Amino acid sequence: MTDKFTLSCGPLQAEILAQGATLSRLRYVKRDLLLGFEDSANHANIPIFAGPLVGPIANRLAKGQLVIDGKTYQMQCNENNRTTLHSGDSGLHAIHWTACEVTPTQITLKCVLEDGVGGLPGLRKITATYRLTANALSLDITATTSQKTPMNIAHHPYWALDKTISDTKLWLAGDRYVEVDNANIPTGQTPKTEGTVLDFNTLRYLPHTKNIDHCICLPGSKHMPPRHIATLQASDGLCVDIDSTEAGLQVYDGAGLPQNATCGSVPHALAPYAGVALEPQGWPDAPNHGHFPDILLAPGDTYRQTTRYRISKG
Repeated sequence: MTDKFTLSCGPLQAEILAQGATLSRLRYVKRDLLLGFEDSANHANIPIFAGPLVGPIANRLAKGQLVIDGKTYQMQCNENNRTTLHSGDSGLHAIHWTACEVTPTQITLKCVLEDGVGGLPGLRKITATYRLTANALSLDITATTSQKTPMNIAHHPYWALDKTISDTKLWLAGDRYVEVDNANIPTGQTPKTEGTVLDFNTLRYLPHTKNIDHCICLPGSKHMPPRHIATLQASDGLCVDIDSTEAGLQVYDGAGLPQNATCGSVPHALAPYAGVALEPQGWPDAPNHGHFPDILLAPGDTYRQTTRYRISKG
């Protein structure tokens, strides 16, 4: 069974793992852009979510509980025994996906979640397609279900354009964020980013040691075409522009990444603030906040998400 696939188009090269439908490596003119591992086994052994798809409920769910049509569903509480993070141990990141339709520039991976897996209803069929062009990597995700079920998938790469994130500049489209409590669970409030550490409406350096792990509320409505939501700019001018269909973008500064210089990480040693995760998704804990954008998927409907990473050198 082949577990790793390489795509190539012009200056871009991507490596995809069947485990978690993981983007394990992205190179531009032979330069690594993502925090990852030389040994693919480390993607499972060092659980930092370096490049997989996470879900079907990405981010955090308070008490691991949600209610659908009056029925309460309980998920595994895998974070401090009080929250569910990225759908627990049976999430999409832990599944060995089936690869099909593989070409030199494109791969589609599929997985099936049986009714009840992860504590959630519905037979869920999910596909993910990575596609390379000469200057961009696109990711298209679809899902269907046999019963009403939450569906909020996120891609979770760590961008490592410089040795630490404090040498990299960030711009974000949103001017509000989902406020969280001391357990990183949303309070239901969405205050302005202005005057806070999350104010990236102009391109500026990422701060160091600020423990950013927040969802930015993006402008637009559900089911809209991909629009420009973020820009990362390296110290030498290389830019990553991110387009997405999603209502939110989780920004995590990697403060909790482990210090491990011996695990064969690329492009540099694994350490706190070695990379920044930018995760297009719906808002966290949405099923427990009626005024948040809805993440429920009904039978007969198709969940669709598109994210595009455009790479250029200024």
